[in-house]
Amino acid sequence: MAEPIFETEPPGDEDPWRIRVLRGAPAGESDVRIVFRNPGGLRGMLPVRRSRAEVAVKTWMADAVKHERELTLAEAAHYLDQTAKQATANDTESVRRAHAIDLDCPNCLRKRRYHGEIGILLGEKGLMGGVVESSMRPWVQHAYVCQGCGSTLFFADGYLKHPLPGTKRRG
Repeated sequence: MAEPIFETEPPGDEDPWRIRVLRGAPAGESDVRIVFRNPGGLRGMLPVRRSRAEVAVKTWMADAVKHERELTLAEAAHYLDQTAKQATANDTESVRRAHAIDLDCPNCLRKRRYHGEIGILLGEKGLMGGVVESSMRPWVQHAYVCQGCGSTLFFADGYLKHPLPGTKRRG
């Protein structure tokens, strides 16, 4: 099952008062939320269910700055539709790239198996050979290991879904 594109409040509701975009937003936009509103309340705009709303307010982060824009309901529906289409296109491209990767070992021609995630700490070597400075968060890699010769292939986390198609887990 594919990962969800949107998160609604209340959760799973067909007529939400807020929608959070989880993936598929335009490049540079993050933490996108659309809240459906009507005039009223202390701040001038009262959150209401989508079916009763007069306007929608889109908030998002871009370049570490929070942005806000009022949308018509038609503009909000169009934005959500385009976001869903982009997320689907991203999924299709991710599957295409994953299937194009050759996991055959060049040394013994066996297919590598998925070993799992490995966290690597990066650092600079000091004058006396010790580590002077290191990152505190590990650099997560997905490892595929040849069962014949032990050669290993690494993929950085966040680009493809692992394990890749056609591979088996170790064991």
